[in-house]
Amino acid sequence: RLALMTVRGSPLWVVNLMRLCLYALCLAPALARSTWYYFSRHVDRSLRYGPGLRHTADVYRPCAIRGEKAPTVIFLSGGAWVIGYKAWASLTGRALAAHGCLVFAPDYRNCPQCDVNGMASDVDRAVGWCLEQAGAYGGDRENVVLMGQSAGAHLCALVLLRGALTGWNARDLR
Repeated sequence: RLALMTVRGSPLWVVNLMRLCLYALCLAPALARSTWYYFSRHVDRSLRYGPGLRHTADVYRPCAIRGEKAPTVIFLSGGAWVIGYKAWASLTGRALAAHGCLVFAPDYRNCPQCDVNGMASDVDRAVGWCLEQAGAYGGDRENVVLMGQSAGAHLCALVLLRGALTGWNARDLR
């Protein structure tokens, strides 16, 4: 029984601690690059688009205003429908804003708070809010792209399909 608790003579917890430290060391550069999210004056964080705790969105304003309306991106981060969070879009939002885009990164409820229909309803509400707010942030309401990563991409597709079935006008997006 004691042999199961050791790896080559060392207690298993020591090996796992070393693995965790190595993992944290490998992630450190990416985590350091993400800290700007909390201090940037180009990001408006946790703006409400609905009544729930997760009904918030971050807005990444273009770094350089050129006097014209900015292309607008609504970006949904993934997370396997259970661990997604809007701040995970920070590197994408930063990169697109640096190239003159206005980026909305809405959050949505995850499982087990709701099912996929609840998540899609949150995204549908968020997209409507983003479209209403685009002009106020200098975004081009006629040049809006909806995109997502992993579960966020799935929810984008689901919202577009649901909208097509209910008569929603898909011309509001590119």
